[in-house]
Amino acid sequence: MQAAFRAQNPHKVYKDGELVVKESAYLFDFAPTRVLEIYDQFANGLNPKAVAGEITEKEREENIEELLNFFPVISEDVNGEMVELDAEQVLTFPNALAATEIVNACFMTNLLFNDSLKGVFNFPQEVEDILNKMPEEKNKRTHQARRELDLDEARKANNDKATNINQNTGIILGEKIFKTNVEREVENLLELNNEQINANELTEKVTVVAEPLIEKYKEVYKATIAETNEVKKQLTEKVKEIAEEYNSADIKDSAALKQKIVEAIEIDFVSNQVTQKEEEKVEKVQKTKEDEVRDRLRSFTRTIPMFIMANDSKEEITIDNFDIEIDEDAFLELTSITKEEFHMLRDGFDYEENGERKSFHGVFNKYRFNASIAEFRAKKEQLANYFTAEDDIFELIPNQKTNQIFTPKKVVQMMIDNLEEHDPALFTRTDSTFIDLYMKSGMYITEVVKKLFHNTRKHYASDEACLKHILENQVYGLSPTPILQGITQSYIFGFDTEQNISRKNFIQYDITPEAQEDKAKEKLQKLFNLNKDMKFDAVVGNPPYQESDGGDKDQEARTRGGAIPLY
Repeated sequence: MQAAFRAQNPHKVYKDGELVVKESAYLFDFAPTRVLEIYDQFANGLNPKAVAGEITEKEREENIEELLNFFPVISEDVNGEMVELDAEQVLTFPNALAATEIVNACFMTNLLFNDSLKGVFNFPQEVEDILNKMPEEKNKRTHQARRELDLDEARKANNDKATNINQNTGIILGEKIFKTNVEREVENLLELNNEQINANELTEKVTVVAEPLIEKYKEVYKATIAETNEVKKQLTEKVKEIAEEYNSADIKDSAALKQKIVEAIEIDFVSNQVTQKEEEKVEKVQKTKEDEVRDRLRSFTRTIPMFIMANDSKEEITIDNFDIEIDEDAFLELTSITKEEFHMLRDGFDYEENGERKSFHGVFNKYRFNASIAEFRAKKEQLANYFTAEDDIFELIPNQKTNQIFTPKKVVQMMIDNLEEHDPALFTRTDSTFIDLYMKSGMYITEVVKKLFHNTRKHYASDEACLKHILENQVYGLSPTPILQGITQSYIFGFDTEQNISRKNFIQYDITPEAQEDKAKEKLQKLFNLNKDMKFDAVVGNPPYQESDGGDKDQEARTRGGAIPLY
């Protein structure tokens, strides 16, 4: 920034008798993230609303846009071209590194929240009500909150701070008889030392005078010995500083000396220490409430990978549009709040409190949020071809409710390998059929597809023809919810970007009621338009679909499993 200011004064030189003025200056930095963060601070740091934490994202962007008119930022794009960044890019680019951390944390991180959480005691009641609907996320697990958020505790602590400061300051100072004692001790020392002050003697005398106040401070705040010693040390240093200042002055003002020592006790010691203690109490309550708010918000953000995985839109996905196509009931089931309530947390809103019009500015860091969504989508595209991908995209998606738990890839592969070992012919035929009745990720189907492709590819003219036959004629699946349907479709057909393969064999339907009434076969025939003689060769999934073999009546049999898989 200093270099930028210097560049405002262009270099001038005479060339062939003419004055030539340098028109452009380019500044380069090896740490672009740091530069853009400083740029944001420079554009917004002096804004009173920004300092108070009340600036909106729109205002923040407008301030950067204005600065860009005078001080453009240039970066290299994906094609190697140098292009000027707009305000949104200035705010988004520094979040790239944070986005990687957020995605690796499965969106369960406080990095997604903005600084408004530092003022939880100012949250309107509507926000508190929304947060109370959310479970808590701790140590990567969610559970129902043991008690309501109750931000009134934080509000009361903040509102009572000034009263407590005045009250406890008065208790410690008492009747202020220390003033008379200070004046007497100073006069005695000045008389003994011919209007000079011995700093060591003065600090010793003042410490004795202040001892009753220190004891009262210790009593009021249950101060430890270490804290008490630190208070004495600070008072001693202040008194020495006052004494040295007095001795070095050309004109000795004993009245000013006495007043400064009194203020050292009354203000530097008592008032400042009491204020610090009361602020610490408020901060402790506030931090506790901030942590509780973050715990609840993380239970929401951990659902974001599910939504993005289920979204196959070719358009840009952001915090402002990812929920547009999501069914209201599906959103509520997964997040515990409505879409409207999410929008209130995202966008903020105006409200009235005690006759005063106020604004709530939302809780999410939108730029970091959007960068993280983009990073997750990039990972999703990178791992779309499950024939070659070694990593598992579902390791980046937290398990949600009990019916939405993703089976680890190694377990799926082990189960399909066991099925192949049990009946190898299933994976060499071009007419064998498989179904997963309760798909959550689609991974059981993709592992079957991989084995069928490997063993039957020789029967087809191309890879595409082989995959088309397998996915349109040999594998079937049901997903119980719209979100899981989107996820399984996205995963199973991730490589089929041109959509040349029909999705007809994969339907969103919860067959649990029919299964409980022993009517699953009839329902499957209707759903997939199957003839009555059609029978699936294998049913795959987790838990495995099986019937008891009667051998689970003792502990040993239960350990073995005591069941026959229904293949």
